[in-house]
Amino acid sequence: MEQEPKKRYVTCGVRTLLFNHRDEILVGRRIDHKNRLYAAPGGNFEFGESFEDCAARELHEELNLQLNHDEFKYLTTLNVIYLEENFHYLNIMMVARITDEQASTIRNYDAEVCQEWEWIPYAEYVKKKDVYHTFTYLYQQGYDNIKAIYDKAGIQV
Repeated sequence: MEQEPKKRYVTCGVRTLLFNHRDEILVGRRIDHKNRLYAAPGGNFEFGESFEDCAARELHEELNLQLNHDEFKYLTTLNVIYLEENFHYLNIMMVARITDEQASTIRNYDAEVCQEWEWIPYAEYVKKKDVYHTFTYLYQQGYDNIKAIYDKAGIQV
């Protein structure tokens, strides 16, 4: 008996590269992935949302963090394809740099998906191997250093 081909999925979401003034990125270990890979906060669009709407909603749902739309900067769009899973994901990558006061409000509101959130210096993070494919695609676009990210997003430090 012939096996039916696996269904293909295409979806679109937002990930936010969230930095503090020490140039550390906030990432979490994802429980919902068998290898517990590191990922940036984010998720899929809801109908009618702008990039900023989706980013703000996801940060609030996952981290209890409330940011205004003008605190988000567009970085790039990643065309991430997982051939083995028949999964195609368009990642809208946003960037935000937050204060210590804002960071103090962060809580893990999505514990069934993310084991924990941690701040890691970006220069160290880019050396990690246990990260979502999203970051591989991001690095291929030249965003493997924080200066390139800040320059493209127009973030003044």
